[in-house]
Amino acid sequence: MKILHVITRSDVLGGAQKHVHELAQAQQKNGHQVLVLFGQKGPLAQAMAQSSIPHRSLQYLVRPIHPLYDPLAFAEIAKYLRQFRPHLLCCHSSKAGWLTRLAGKLHPTPTIFTAHGWAFTEGKPPLQRKLYTTLEKLIAPFTDYVITVSKYDKNLALQQNLLPTNKISVVHNGIHDIPPSFLANPLPSPPKLIMAARFDIPKNQAGLLCALAKLQNLPWTLELWGSGPQKPYLQNLSQRLQLQPKVQFHNWAHQIEKILANAQIYILLSHYEGFPYGILEAMRAGLPILASHVGGIPEAITDGKEGFLIPPNHPELLRKRLQELITSPTLRQNLGQNARKTFLRKFQFHQMYQKTLQIYQSVLQNHLKHKITSPSNPSKKTHQKS
Repeated sequence: MKILHVITRSDVLGGAQKHVHELAQAQQKNGHQVLVLFGQKGPLAQAMAQSSIPHRSLQYLVRPIHPLYDPLAFAEIAKYLRQFRPHLLCCHSSKAGWLTRLAGKLHPTPTIFTAHGWAFTEGKPPLQRKLYTTLEKLIAPFTDYVITVSKYDKNLALQQNLLPTNKISVVHNGIHDIPPSFLANPLPSPPKLIMAARFDIPKNQAGLLCALAKLQNLPWTLELWGSGPQKPYLQNLSQRLQLQPKVQFHNWAHQIEKILANAQIYILLSHYEGFPYGILEAMRAGLPILASHVGGIPEAITDGKEGFLIPPNHPELLRKRLQELITSPTLRQNLGQNARKTFLRKFQFHQMYQKTLQIYQSVLQNHLKHKITSPSNPSKKTHQKS
């Protein structure tokens, strides 16, 4: 197959970007012809270049809605669609999803949208949710199929009547396993707590710092890895709460395996989420998880089994769970072992890849079948006349 992937951003290497990179890499390895388009330049472009995956940066594809740039970005996508002539057009993230699905209908190509978390998910401002819901309903008729990375996101789409149930499937994210040398040891004390996430909405490092400020009598250290506009504010908050030198800030690192291998507890607090890669990476390392009960996270973590889930705005429960994990090495070990087993059983890359490829092939076959049997198809008319 010739597959054209389009994603909005390349200046970050979040879950959606990792998904596109690893998926394109596997598809190319298995003999498919792949081209990846994205807005801006950054870590994703570097990863694509290192993997020798054909890619192009789109000058006008930006994340915010922009009345001038968006038509120009559409023209850029349409240009590569005409030049590359893919069998399948696969788009990821909201802005790229809207523009690419429209281009796929004007230049008839079967189009699959992978939702890595809807722009109208719960937790976002009401006006924003209403706007993005309306936009998705307008573009839904131009969509051949939707893949969601969580049951939560599938249910959101069905609740909004975006498309029929036979045009949407759940494929949980999956990642490659690591060598045994990168497995974590949750037992050592004092434990090192890790949160690796961008310093921006929807992450909630501030809530974590406030909770830990009331547990300063306990032995622990915290490393916050990432980048983003909220970093200066969080550094100032850490100083005001007198958490230095227990809390350290680090710029984003690509070798997350090494970071997690030296940790004892993994934390991801968010106001909303899709199905975050960070959770899977921590499970793969064998770490106990402390995460927000939002989005698709409960589909990976069962409260009390692989870790603990904290409903939003429950600071007392957050402090309680932190205290339990910090003071009990045995609890950390048991939860971490369960997390590792769940990862091996449910969230390995080959499982995600095979399910995704089956959907791609099915959508293409249905498109070709419809094309052959269409009344406007010349071969069918000739057959009928004869």
